[in-house]
Amino acid sequence: AHWNLALIYTEYCTPTLTLDAALKEAQTVRDLQPGDAKAHWLLGQIHAERAEWAAARDAYQDARRLDPGDATTLEDLAKALDKLGQKEEAETAYQQALEMRALAAEDKPEDRAQAQDKLGIAYLNTSQFDLAISALQEALRLNPENADYLRHLGNAYYWQGKEDLNAPSTQLDA
Repeated sequence: AHWNLALIYTEYCTPTLTLDAALKEAQTVRDLQPGDAKAHWLLGQIHAERAEWAAARDAYQDARRLDPGDATTLEDLAKALDKLGQKEEAETAYQQALEMRALAAEDKPEDRAQAQDKLGIAYLNTSQFDLAISALQEALRLNPENADYLRHLGNAYYWQGKEDLNAPSTQLDA
């Protein structure tokens, strides 16, 4: 119940007061389940939503200690590190997450399209755009009805070759 309240306060209510309530609920979840990596991850998510990047980093690190094999937590940690200006650490974390995603995609996952999508996003996070596009195209080939996969592929095309963040993409047609 506390988990769901934290998410509802974060996603569906007006931000200012509800992010305080979401944080309280996420802290309750963590306090009730201190050995559960997902409880720490949830706390990190709420801190990230509040742009409290040091607290988000700490919560994600706690989650990683409890479940070092969770690529999503590692990607979220990388984002927090990047926001804190710890670029080298962020790049290392993104690369480790990419390696985890690549292994998961090779292990014949139950949902191969989803595994390819996650692999494509991991390549995107490490600026390997050609590999991202290839993985995302495979996700779409396997599940052409998934709009998220198409959006992710569009993002990969958008960022490919983009060196100046303020300049338009050279891949808008793609």
